[in-house]
Amino acid sequence: MNYTGTIAGISCAFGARWDDAKDSARLRTKYSDTVGYYDNKAVTKKHVPAPAVINQMIEHEDKMAAYAVFYHDDEGEIFASIIYSAGQVAPLSEVLYETSDDWIMALKRTTNDTNIDKVYFPIGTTEISSDKHSTYEIASEVDEKSLPKLTSSSSIGTIVIVFLMVLVLASIPIGAWIFIAKPFEKATAEVQFVVEKIKPNYTEVLAQCKEDLNEPWPAPPEWTLRQEGCVGAPELAKIAFPKPTDQRPYAYRFYDLSTSEWDEYLSRAAFLKMAERFPGQLLEGDNQFVLYMPYDIKRDQIDDAYLPDTDPISIVRRNFVGAVKLSGNAGVGGITAYTDLELSRVLKRLSDTRVTPNHVFRVLDNQQTGMEIGPERIETRQVRVE
Repeated sequence: MNYTGTIAGISCAFGARWDDAKDSARLRTKYSDTVGYYDNKAVTKKHVPAPAVINQMIEHEDKMAAYAVFYHDDEGEIFASIIYSAGQVAPLSEVLYETSDDWIMALKRTTNDTNIDKVYFPIGTTEISSDKHSTYEIASEVDEKSLPKLTSSSSIGTIVIVFLMVLVLASIPIGAWIFIAKPFEKATAEVQFVVEKIKPNYTEVLAQCKEDLNEPWPAPPEWTLRQEGCVGAPELAKIAFPKPTDQRPYAYRFYDLSTSEWDEYLSRAAFLKMAERFPGQLLEGDNQFVLYMPYDIKRDQIDDAYLPDTDPISIVRRNFVGAVKLSGNAGVGGITAYTDLELSRVLKRLSDTRVTPNHVFRVLDNQQTGMEIGPERIETRQVRVE
């Protein structure tokens, strides 16, 4: 359902289907890295998305937080709300309300929602006070040039582009394909190899992991982040939730859902939609999701006389100086430890050390950072002699 009205005198469209399937939508728009669709014939290309107009009037405390915005048109006849998460519009979150009373009741429910960090609404909307509340005024002037436009959702242009690409490919001479496909002659000379000692570069992995985890990852607000971390040696990492099948190091975030509070089907669909914008990969479990960023680990050549450090306990104690608690043996010569330090600080302290960071993680429930640390790894490889 779509409505049209004005906000600060600007013609606006309300009720877009954000991050939904296109279906038979007439018009589309892109706002906050999210695509919205409009079906109603009353909506034209002269309109702009209502949330985009309101967003210019808000002084955001944290744009990356999960927050809700309540708004209405100039006439006080159309009442709506929308949810943002990690700087993007949450899928299907723009809601229209039949009456102002329904709108106020929704504002109260959202205030009590533990997954929403902030609630924005016009001054004078309600007398209810909360630390989550922040009000805004309807601006007299809005920068209309910066507002997203509505365009046709037809795919005719895309069809034309594909057709032209087919014509270009068809014009490539057959001889070029024969040249490219020509098999290479097999080398008949005898091949010789030498053995080199190499060391996995976990310092670069930890640095990249730290950088990636400092960025917001797309997830709807009803999904709770339970754990995040870096896996250096996947075959040794102890993880109960879904994990990748390949053996590359990776950074991850693990989310789950309270099915007693949220609709399982809609929440899963919302997560999958938002995850389409994630540059990494996704794993799904039973009301669980894992987003992860895999890395290709670099291996540096070392001298044949180099000896590995086989005492990770001493290295951890020396680098954390009383800020760590050892809790047991992790197997294969490794240890398990915990600290109250934040994950980023732990990753920094483990960089450039002679250990194998099997798994370094932050548990959000108890605000502790765990470490599963193994002894330094040295490997060998055969290199062909030219």
